[in-house]
Amino acid sequence: IRTLLLILCCCAAESCFIRASSEPGDVNFYDSHGRVRIFHGGNRVMKGFPWYFTDMLSSDDEFQLLKQMGVNVVRLGYMWTGAMPSENYFNKTYVDQINKIVNGLGQHGIYTLLDMHEDVLSSKFCLYDGAPLWVVNKSQPKHEFPWPFTGNCSSRGWMKNTLTEAAAHAYQDLYDNHEGMLDDLCDFWSRSASY
Repeated sequence: IRTLLLILCCCAAESCFIRASSEPGDVNFYDSHGRVRIFHGGNRVMKGFPWYFTDMLSSDDEFQLLKQMGVNVVRLGYMWTGAMPSENYFNKTYVDQINKIVNGLGQHGIYTLLDMHEDVLSSKFCLYDGAPLWVVNKSQPKHEFPWPFTGNCSSRGWMKNTLTEAAAHAYQDLYDNHEGMLDDLCDFWSRSASY
């Protein structure tokens, strides 16, 4: 499935919409005036509490540096666990902080692509909680993690952990909406979009 519309958060004063071409072979992004947009940037993802970089809130030094380096887009970690650390609770304080970072970037002409980063989904699988534990705990694999492998978290790379039965089962349960796991993800994005 081709992405027909990519929404990027822009300047604090206005939202900007960027779309991918629907023409076969055209890999360009276009703004609302039909101009081709070229993006240069990278990731900024905090993979642990508080789920954002506090230094991005204390001053605009980082924003100025990014601008000086020619960066015009940041893929910013917008973490499901940060926004919904417990069931039926939407953490507006966290979302406010993300919003301040997005606005700070926008004030320096830098677009933001919100990224629900998750790597291997959960701390249950040796990394961090890209998906909240209260969601991942709904998945009950047939074998205990790290089957079919042995060892501990430091003896395997993160990619090998994605190949375990428990991690694969959790992903499949999410896709299959087992115990409402996909509904939980939809609730996260629905609340985020409404906010």
